[in-house]
Amino acid sequence: MDRANLIQRAKDGDPAALVELYARYQPAVYRCIFYRVGDVTTAEELTGEVFVRLVERIDRSPRQEGPLLT
Repeated sequence: MDRANLIQRAKDGDPAALVELYARYQPAVYRCIFYRVGDVTTAEELTGEVFVRLVERIDRSPRQEGPLLT
């Protein structure tokens, strides 16, 4: 499934789309955070916070042509 469709499904409240977004992007988000903080527990907590904010704000995100991770 392409990213735009997946994001639209997530905006529409499809829990499977949110699970797919997490599965696709969690490893990269975690690596980026871990590289910056150097602590597993902190990186895990911050990664979780990123995805909580994504869920809270997905309906306000504009159509995005660039990478979702930005």
